[in-house]
Amino acid sequence: SLLDRGGYRVRLTEAGRSFHRKVQSVLRESDELRTHAKQLAMGEEAELRVVLGDLCPLKPVLALLSQFFGQCAQTRLHLQFEAVTGPWERLLEDDTDLIVHRVPKGDVRMEWIDLGKIAMVPVVAPGFLPFAITSAITPAQMQRFMQCV
Repeated sequence: SLLDRGGYRVRLTEAGRSFHRKVQSVLRESDELRTHAKQLAMGEEAELRVVLGDLCPLKPVLALLSQFFGQCAQTRLHLQFEAVTGPWERLLEDDTDLIVHRVPKGDVRMEWIDLGKIAMVPVVAPGFLPFAITSAITPAQMQRFMQCV
C-alpha cells in the first residue's frame, strides 16, 4: 500500500514515501544518463579531470577553466591540486585528463603546450647562509642546504 486514503486527503504511507525517494533517485539518474548520451553524441566530454600543480598561476588558469565550462555547461569539472611530482603521477596513472604543471619535456609519455614561465625567487632568512648574499650565488653553492619551495 503506497497511499493512505483513510483521511480527507490522500497521503503517502511510509512505504509510499520510501518508494517516492527511490523513484526520485532513479529519475535523476535517468536525466543524467540522457545528458551523458547527448554529450557523447555531440562529441563533448561528460567530465574533465584537471590537476593544478604547485607552481600553477591560479588566477589566469581558473579564468580559462571558467570560460571553458561557461561554454560547456554540461561538462562536470573535477579539480584537484597536487605538488612536486603529484600531477605527473596522476596523469601517468590515468587519474586525470589534464594537468597544468611543469613537465619533463623529454618524457615521451606526455604531450605538452608551454603556457608561460614562472619565476622562482630564492629567499633566505638573514644569517642563514654562511657566506655573503650576492646575485652571483650558484646552485652548486646552495646544494648542501635544505630548501623549502
